[in-house]
Amino acid sequence: TTTPHDIRTYLRQHLPDHMIPTHITTHHQLPLTPNGKIDKQALLALPKPGPETAGAAGRPPRTALERTVCAAFGDALGTDVPPCPDDDFFALGGHSLVAARLANRLSRALELKLTLRDVFRHPTPARLAAYLETGPADTTTAPEPRRARPVLRRRTDQERITS
Repeated sequence: TTTPHDIRTYLRQHLPDHMIPTHITTHHQLPLTPNGKIDKQALLALPKPGPETAGAAGRPPRTALERTVCAAFGDALGTDVPPCPDDDFFALGGHSLVAARLANRLSRALELKLTLRDVFRHPTPARLAAYLETGPADTTTAPEPRRARPVLRRRTDQERITS
């Protein structure tokens, strides 16, 4: 029998990441009407896949920081059970808006500067906790200067005629 993991592995070989569904469920048979057509009403009544599968299997958090990050992941994703440290944020249904919420909550809870980019680079609680333990790069330094753009100016009547 085919598992959601098998389907996701197959899709990763043939589709770009943004086209792979977040949640995949398998059923032995699609519900049919007496005429043999797919019963759409019965499909809507099937249990919805969702992030409630987070933390169902996996190792427990090893450190207090991992526990805090796992709880923040679960809170941002709206799950009752926090994910395990190796669960991927985006595989659990996270997206950029939820990642921004997560970065904001962790920044306030841990009193440090955490960016959205940090969440994208470290998408599991374990990797994010390890990154936070080593200390995020100092973001108080000035960013790299941008290249100067050419000054825009209005064209004169003479330039319009010659061009």
